[in-house]
Amino acid sequence: MANENGEPKPGGKTAAQFPTHDLAQCIAWAERLVSKTHSAAQPLDIIYAAVVDAKGWRGRAKLSAMEQFGLAIYDGDTVEATDLAKEISRAPEDERGSSLKSAALTPKLFNAVYSTFSGDKVSLAKIRQRLLELGAHPDKVEKCVEIYSATLTFADLASLEGDQLTHGQAAKTAQTSGSLSSSEQAHDIPTSTEDQELEETRNMEPQNFLGRGRSAVEINISIDSTLDVEKLEQHLKLLKRYGAI
Repeated sequence: MANENGEPKPGGKTAAQFPTHDLAQCIAWAERLVSKTHSAAQPLDIIYAAVVDAKGWRGRAKLSAMEQFGLAIYDGDTVEATDLAKEISRAPEDERGSSLKSAALTPKLFNAVYSTFSGDKVSLAKIRQRLLELGAHPDKVEKCVEIYSATLTFADLASLEGDQLTHGQAAKTAQTSGSLSSSEQAHDIPTSTEDQELEETRNMEPQNFLGRGRSAVEINISIDSTLDVEKLEQHLKLLKRYGAI
């Protein structure tokens, strides 16, 4: 059996957790939380009274929902708003889109269902079935379907028509082509022409030199006052290694 917060009672089978309040409700509380904790985290009793207007298991359920959407942090003593909550609270209504989507898919259970049906139009019964497969408690699954569909609709990730929920296409998490990252670019750019020549010499296969007589190899080394002695020694060691000198 599960408790009022959608969590299993001690000794029962562990069920997948989900927010028991939808994202729209949690955003309203999160805006109060941002205001109340703008200078410092606040004790739980203040959050119950001034943010969620509830205490006991009802207050815990509301706070848990905000945590699961990535809007609140509770360390056991105090509560504070997350950066995501602050970002949503401070942004104009028409600029909250990406942040709301991020919050909607923060709960692991919701993210898993959305990933399953991304780009698909499915019935609420199908969503219910998938939630059960992912570990939602049978006694709470209907509530979970309701919260899931309301949250995705609010975040503009899906649209509900009757008992059919049409999911948007999930954004790709990684690029398959395009420019290199800054770290990759830095790795591929030599610091100087001399460094590039030395790297090319290191990458040469031994068979490029082995089997050749020394008379077949002509080596020209120009020495001037600007030549790095250390690099010259490295070149000579490599040439000796491959039998070129």
